Amino acid sequence: MFLVEKKEYLGYNLTAMDEIVRIHDMLFKKVFSIKKNMQAFLRNCLPPELSKIINYSSLKIDSMSYISPQFKEGFSDVIARTRIKTKNRGICPLDLYILVEHKSYLEVAIFIQLLRYMLAMWQEDIDNKHPLRLILPVVFYHGKPKWTLPLSFVDQFDVDDELKKYLLDFQYILFDTAGIDIWDELNREMKQNVPFFSSIALMKSVQKKDEENIIRLFRLWSETGFKTINPFIEYIVQTRKIEREKLKTMLEESKIDGGAIMETLYKEIEREGMQKGMQKVARNAFEKGLPDDTIADLTGFSMREIKKIKNAWLSTKKSKTTH
Repeated sequence: MFLVEKKEYLGYNLTAMDEIVRIHDMLFKKVFSIKKNMQAFLRNCLPPELSKIINYSSLKIDSMSYISPQFKEGFSDVIARTRIKTKNRGICPLDLYILVEHKSYLEVAIFIQLLRYMLAMWQEDIDNKHPLRLILPVVFYHGKPKWTLPLSFVDQFDVDDELKKYLLDFQYILFDTAGIDIWDELNREMKQNVPFFSSIALMKSVQKKDEENIIRLFRLWSETGFKTINPFIEYIVQTRKIEREKLKTMLEESKIDGGAIMETLYKEIEREGMQKGMQKVARNAFEKGLPDDTIADLTGFSMREIKKIKNAWLSTKKSKTTH
């Protein structure tokens, strides 16, 4: 994972940054890998002239099975696939692939990351003798520093326009949560999709220490009867320094059963922590050359899980040796 050149990130020291970025990525993938949430996001993200040509009913989340493990390890994208409408032919027979890259920090290599994914997708088309697909890159950003990077690839180069027109170029659409007042009445339609709205609210306010935004969100969940709140509570616990009892009280004051939720949540966090610890043990055992069946006995993982962990370890190791 790319590390920005800062000693602190959202109040955490640099050694903890990878873990914090992973937490952001997990919530992003969990929410935006669901069709109705991606539909809500695109309706709020895309410029009107693009949104009106999208056939939202045909939208699907792409599996990304063709992306190499080397790229999967370092990216957190979600890819949506949909048909588009044209003026003359109605629904176009071609699919539009919308590549959404989530960033919680200012990423200077954003163009290279997007281009890598697009090249992987086009290479699959070439291998299968298919026409090159249409790809629309989108960047979802909720970091603290202002997004100051250019939106066009060619604008990175300080050269005259006469030369620019011959250089490789593409643009991405930027969705920056800093420019959105989600609690404004003008954005009330966003509340119709509670998971989408909740993710925007929490990711947008992750840098702030105030609790008012969280309390308002709890009230919204209570008023709408929203039940799938555990991923969001887990995100709050992992990104904000709120004591367990205080968070429980905040939930109960919003008429949400805080006791049951907190008990389930902390059991899940403890289980995930143990799994991560055993995965580290497995990776250390791979380094020492221990047999896979011995590592399975040592960690309690199945042989299938050991193979998966080993493939990820080999991919990471290969990636480090090639840089």
